[in-house]
Amino acid sequence: MLPRGPGTPVYLTVDGVRHWFPNSEMFKAMGYEDSQVIQVGWDELLAYPAGDPLAVIASELHDGALVKGSGKDVYLVEGGRKRRITNWSVFLSHGWREVDIAHVSDSWLLAIPNGNELHQ
Repeated sequence: MLPRGPGTPVYLTVDGVRHWFPNSEMFKAMGYEDSQVIQVGWDELLAYPAGDPLAVIASELHDGALVKGSGKDVYLVEGGRKRRITNWSVFLSHGWREVDIAHVSDSWLLAIPNGNELHQ
């Protein structure tokens, strides 16, 4: 959900937590459109606890970063999107090592839009 309260920035809600977009460039870079924003009242907006701003998430997860949440899947961050690496052979073929993987919270991982899977 992409709520906006009266006079507030747009937020992305993930796992019941709201993360704000610091600017329209990040909003658009993540593939969202203005038509997806829902105007809500203060009560509804504040019902979601505040999480990290999306700028913090983006700065931690630069292009080329390898990330993993609590599940088994590993992702490559590329172009502001996460690409699931389909198997360990693909992972190794790129010369990556397990120590290169950044472990992030599931809510951070969910905040990154999906890209195409990485098959080779």
